[in-house]
Amino acid sequence: MTSTDTMLREVLVILKEEQACLKLWFEDTSVNEDVRRGIENSLTKISEALGKLVRIPPSTNESKRG
Repeated sequence: MTSTDTMLREVLVILKEEQACLKLWFEDTSVNEDVRRGIENSLTKISEALGKLVRIPPSTNESKRG
């Protein structure tokens, strides 16, 4: 596995953890509407980033190992 692959995997784990935390906070009925909108925006951005990470093709080094 290349250093790029390792970095991308770490980013993926961090984004998934942050998404889970924000989702729990979003479901908290005690936060005001502005906070909920901010959390919703963050969740959308995290989801988009996760989608982009998933679509990144394997590195050329990995495909050469076959």
